[in-house]
Amino acid sequence: MELTKGTFEGLAGHRAQGTARVIEISGKRYVRFESDFRVTNGPDLFVYLGREGRYDPNVRLAALKGNEGSQNYELPTSADLAAYDEVWVWCRAFSVPFGKAKLAPAMLVE
Repeated sequence: MELTKGTFEGLAGHRAQGTARVIEISGKRYVRFESDFRVTNGPDLFVYLGREGRYDPNVRLAALKGNEGSQNYELPTSADLAAYDEVWVWCRAFSVPFGKAKLAPAMLVE
């Protein structure tokens, strides 16, 4: 079941595009990057949740699995999805955002 979704945009001179969805399967929630996902390749890239234009360093999902294509990241059970409205690709080494997807509220997802 799809809970919310958004489209990536590049940040800080980096390119990012594609769809991010938050889905629930068998009681577990995942952030899913769809096959149209692309981001500039870089060092030390991680996936985070964020809100209102800021990533939350306390909600790191995992290292980015690849800079292209579909991939899933399990959300921790402690993550309150209502408290976040963005998915971020963040470079830890240089403290630079590569891209983010603004998530639409679940009631707006078709």
